[in-house]
Parts: sequence; structure tokens; C-alpha cells
Amino acid sequence: MIKAAMISMTKVFAAECAPWIVKVNALVSEITDTCFAAALVHGVSLLRQYKVLVPIDRIPQPQEIAGTVLHLAPGVSYMIGVRLPVDGGWLIN
Repeated sequence: MIKAAMISMTKVFAAECAPWIVKVNALVSEITDTCFAAALVHGVSLLRQYKVLVPIDRIPQPQEIAGTVLHLAPGVSYMIGVRLPVDGGWLIN
């Protein structure tokens, strides 16, 4: 699914689920070090390009992405339909 579709779907689901106090948001990460992405993550060429774009200078682990959800979950009661980037600073470059 392309990002635009995911963002649009998040907004629609958030609007539809809001009356039932179900919060729908999108956590967006560029790439994560998983088994699925292993060929990309461990490729020297991609790592070089990625490190130029990301100030944190490394590819995140799945626990770091999940940690963002756990950090936000208890206190987020008024945030719905949001695209939340977890990108190591990608957007500030």
C-alpha cells in the first residue's frame, strides 16, 4: 500500500471510529531492521544512502518503533487521524 493510501485510510477510519472512542493513528517509519527487510537493511549501498539522510545514523530496530506506541498509548486521549513519523530525523533534513 502506498503512503498516500495509508494516510487517507487512517483519516477515514479515525473519523468512522471516533464515536466509539477508538483512536486510529498511523505510525510511519521509513525502514526497520526486520527479517522481511534484511536484504535492504544489510546492503552496503542502502546503508550509505540512508545514513546521509538520517541524523541518528542507523536503521531502527522493531523494538524502537514499538516503544513509540507504548510511550504514547497511555496518555493519548485526544489524538486521532494523525500520521506520526518515527524516522530518526529523516524529515528535518
